[in-house]
Amino acid sequence: MAVSTGLVIRHLPLALVLMVTSALTPAVAQDSAQVVDVDSVITAVTVYRDGADIVRVADISLGQGANVLVLDDLTAELISDSVRIEAAGTSGLEIGGIDLTMIAVAGEGLDDSARARIEAEIEGLRDQIAIADDTIAAAELQIAYLQNLAGVPPWLRGDASGNDTEARLDPDDVFAFLGREIAPLLQTVRASEIEQRGLRREIDNLERQLKGEPSETLYRTRLGIDVATVDAFEGTVEIRYRVAAASWTPFYDLRLDTEGDVARVDLVRRAEIVQATGEAWTDVAMTLATSQPGGATEAPEPGPVYVDIERPRPERSQQQMLDAEVRSAPMAETAIAAIESGVDVIDTGFDAVYVLPGQVTVAETGDPRRIMINRQTIDAELTVRTAPAIDLAAYLSAEVTLEDGGAVLPGQASLFRNGVFVGETYLDLIAPGEISILGFGADDLVTVERIPVQDRRGERGLFSTSSTDLKDWTLRVTNRHETAIDVVVLDRLPQARDERIEIELLETNTQPTTTDVDDVAGLLAWEDQLQPGDIMDVRFGYELRWPEGQDVTYREW
Repeated sequence: MAVSTGLVIRHLPLALVLMVTSALTPAVAQDSAQVVDVDSVITAVTVYRDGADIVRVADISLGQGANVLVLDDLTAELISDSVRIEAAGTSGLEIGGIDLTMIAVAGEGLDDSARARIEAEIEGLRDQIAIADDTIAAAELQIAYLQNLAGVPPWLRGDASGNDTEARLDPDDVFAFLGREIAPLLQTVRASEIEQRGLRREIDNLERQLKGEPSETLYRTRLGIDVATVDAFEGTVEIRYRVAAASWTPFYDLRLDTEGDVARVDLVRRAEIVQATGEAWTDVAMTLATSQPGGATEAPEPGPVYVDIERPRPERSQQQMLDAEVRSAPMAETAIAAIESGVDVIDTGFDAVYVLPGQVTVAETGDPRRIMINRQTIDAELTVRTAPAIDLAAYLSAEVTLEDGGAVLPGQASLFRNGVFVGETYLDLIAPGEISILGFGADDLVTVERIPVQDRRGERGLFSTSSTDLKDWTLRVTNRHETAIDVVVLDRLPQARDERIEIELLETNTQPTTTDVDDVAGLLAWEDQLQPGDIMDVRFGYELRWPEGQDVTYREW
């Protein structure tokens, strides 16, 4: 017979209990109740992206009447309102209320015979902290660089010479840029800091042992459970609770194989599990759940370019410019804080549960444990994509459709092409059934050129004069592979934001395959298949006209 209870928890806040008691006789224990000390073991853990659910099981044997079950070894990190109790056994068992009390447990020291081993352990732990320091410093240096880069990226300036220093990203573009590039670096810093905390705790304990002192005082939660039986009871009690000091982070291997008849991507899901609850998870059944909470590797996707009449700006005094600089400083800090707060909470809208095979052990010290979740192979369609206006490189891309295995959560991915490591990228959410284009780095056997044909400004008209700007290029792609390849060339036609500006495509242009690609205004794509040695020439140009006496400026927003 099984019984359970949602429980009414009767206890003081844990911080207050520490001040008023150092030993426990459960407050719920009546004079006639029998106090029974119970040993329990952790049998199952469900780890979320932020937090974990723990299942403990205890075998009990009770006589008839009122009893208080006492468990001394629960973590001090448990969330008290999450505690749930279930029982199953030979007869009826009524579960009443519970008490939670935090208690101090002194550790035991080691004798002097282990001194040499302890000193060697301390030295090794300090080396690990130094390595983590280097990792954090490198990540923070990259974060600082990216934060500065987000202000005025050189490729987003108004012209090739970079003279238009007034060009700035829209705040939404800044957030997207920082989120995509900085999120994995922030995860690296956080993981390294968690690792260092665990290492320093170990060093503190070992140094106390060298001095002949007891190890660090530990805190535990003591749980008292009121139960009552009509007859003698033999069975088990299951205690469930949640902890916050645990998490798992997804990361991936993407292995592209192009050497067979059909290109395939091998997707390997992995998880890094970290917990610092103070209680070891030893040989437990583990489930991972998604329900809670330097070079480029793919072709850039150009955004729209707008052309507008340039309006004269009033000159600002030195004091006005100084005031503007002072006002801009807090805005940058606010933007970074918003990205950081946004990184820990990922609302995917898709749930996946991974039940890991066998029994899993994760230490309580904060040391990460890496485990492979699963592997799946997906057919891929290969293309070479290039955007010559931004980057004179061709990038190999694999178009895949994720059919099963759950959603791919945002995370870091290592890229391999025919067994060779080509770089790393950060994956956004990929839902089952969604078509995704995965970049696998630059293709050195495809060359890209952007050859200027005409680039001139002037005036046109007999009775009324207008200013003109004519741009004309040849975009050339050469296949130096020994096999045929599919090529996608991307470029963009400026969009006028003033009705006085006229934009006309040149008659010499190559007709694009697709216009307004992915609903981006003015983004054009030319697609073709190139045989070995073939050259693809795309002619693309336009002419702008606007009223005489005005000037225009090109902007990225």
